Amino acid sequence: MRNKAQWRAYFKAMLAHLLPSERALAADAIASHGLRLCQQREAHLVALFWPMRNEIDTRVLIRKLTKADVRIALQFCLDQSEREFRLVTDADMAQPAQRDALGLPAPSGRTVGVAEIDICFVPGLGFDQSGNRLGFGAGFYDRYFAKNSLTSKIYRVGIGYEVQCVACLPSDDHDICVHAILSDKGMDR
Repeated sequence: MRNKAQWRAYFKAMLAHLLPSERALAADAIASHGLRLCQQREAHLVALFWPMRNEIDTRVLIRKLTKADVRIALQFCLDQSEREFRLVTDADMAQPAQRDALGLPAPSGRTVGVAEIDICFVPGLGFDQSGNRLGFGAGFYDRYFAKNSLTSKIYRVGIGYEVQCVACLPSDDHDICVHAILSDKGMDR
């Protein structure tokens, strides 16, 4: 079985070969599935991430949720290892005014408390059938979910392309599983 480093290399190679047209179709499909999930779970506040590297383009989902009056909180990188979620304002949707520590467009709204989040869409390089998530290795989401007992009420959804979903990934005791996986093919788990 591959170790985490080998899986990361595998997924990075797979993602690098996706065509722009495949990426766009997947982003549209995920946005439709994501909106349906939020409606089914009656989510009022959803935490998301701004796409980077070869991650799924979450901006399509953000636009759909905003039109459906679901409030959005985006991750804000305080430094290389610590992040929080901040509310997205109407002005942020037009043109984010600031950038975070990683240079990503940053929301200008207030910091969102853990107890306010109904669904957190979590990025990753890979996901497995048991809900294990393989991230880029910094551990932000695992630390975020582990540090506060209130995160147990947050419905955690891994989000990515179908090619990122495999039968089994290695995991450690500190890894926090997702409840479901949302890909361009729909919901799993």
